Amino acid sequence: MSPPAQRTAYRDSHGRVTLVFYNRPRHCGGTCLYCISDPGFTKSTVANEDTRLARDCGWDPTCQMSKRFARYGLRRGTGAKFGLAVKGDSFTNHDPEYLLDYFRGLYDYLNGEPSASFDEARARQASAPDRCVAVQAETRPDLIDEEWCVRLARLGVTTVELGVQCLDDDVLAVNRRGHGVETVARATALLRDHGFEVGYHMMVGLPSSSFELDLEVLTERLWRREFSPDCIKIYPCILLRNRRLQPQLARQFPSQQFPRGTRGTTRASACVPGL
Repeated sequence: MSPPAQRTAYRDSHGRVTLVFYNRPRHCGGTCLYCISDPGFTKSTVANEDTRLARDCGWDPTCQMSKRFARYGLRRGTGAKFGLAVKGDSFTNHDPEYLLDYFRGLYDYLNGEPSASFDEARARQASAPDRCVAVQAETRPDLIDEEWCVRLARLGVTTVELGVQCLDDDVLAVNRRGHGVETVARATALLRDHGFEVGYHMMVGLPSSSFELDLEVLTERLWRREFSPDCIKIYPCILLRNRRLQPQLARQFPSQQFPRGTRGTTRASACVPGL
């Protein structure tokens, strides 16, 4: 029997290798209706090749970096340029000192030598043979302020992806998002003022939304001046067969039956007529 296909190959484009890492699990700062919670992993993720690698490393950045290099056959000291995508709950809900230590570990690995502090590790990157040229972080719009923008820049973050989900206050309220559309506009403006590239995570099929509303959001509201993200990721809202991973959403659709032959997910808004 042939081995299973590798789930996530690294991207190597325009001379840059992009690698994915995970912070340790921590509460994301929200109580969203649709959120997935798999014990032992970060919120909104399930056990897979990527998250198991991070967990087996104890979420240690140096261990994750070492395993990524080994898995993809990468060698240190070759003059490569790297993009780091750091995931796991809400980035700006972590302790700032923890993030400094985390990034010191990432930079130390690329530098090829340990440092006494984060600032020393970051400074060495200027002349290191392997350099980090881009860092992507993910967080909630209501967890962005001036102080965090300064911290993000110090860490080396270049792109901040916001969990926007929907640009409709009623839909956000029904799904217990914990913030409104105005918060998205404020966070976007702050990030742009500090020079970050801004990405949005959008979700279609949310409870209380509709095909027509999703279409309007993605084709009209999203491109107003106060939003207009530099990049977007679009996800469907789904209800997993394993309802224990989404207890709040499962309670909204107690009679949902998965048709024979499905692979265990369904769009949440398709569970009940009219949602």
